[in-house]
Amino acid sequence: IVLTSNTTNQPTKAIMSFYPESILVIGASGRSGVHLIHAIDDYNSKPIATSRPQISAFCRDPSKLDEDIKSKCTKIVQGNARNEADLKRALDESKADLVIMCIGNGDSTSKNDIRTASARALSNVLRNENKQEQSSSSYSHVKAVVISSMGAGGSQIKIGFGMGRMIEFILRNALKDHDGQ
Repeated sequence: IVLTSNTTNQPTKAIMSFYPESILVIGASGRSGVHLIHAIDDYNSKPIATSRPQISAFCRDPSKLDEDIKSKCTKIVQGNARNEADLKRALDESKADLVIMCIGNGDSTSKNDIRTASARALSNVLRNENKQEQSSSSYSHVKAVVISSMGAGGSQIKIGFGMGRMIEFILRNALKDHDGQ
């Protein structure tokens, strides 16, 4: 798995030598999650694959996963990505050393904080900041990647003033949640 820099399009050194043994896909039943599981499985099937990580799917409703996706996963963990206890359980059960979060709100433009809340919950779990319920497991070895279909960081809509403002207004709730992620 190689990630590239936005500015140089060169592989980043920190990731180049990292070959995960187990990948936890948070948001596995959504469009991005399904495509990601297919892509990992496709990579695993290539003879050039340097490692063949196990795939674990994490979603609220496993019945939404079709049989093809289920067959590509070694584990399917049901849970709420906003819930730190559910995320800890998923990390423990999957033994993941890479978490890929591809949470979204589908095509909805309604007010929602799923991206922000789930990113905060995962961050808290990985940093072990939840002092109320210390886990015996350490997650310091786990790497996390967030996939967003709305851009990254300070991405802005770059369409003419009138149309851009209208689109920005329609997407205001999703953009606010995206910025919190």
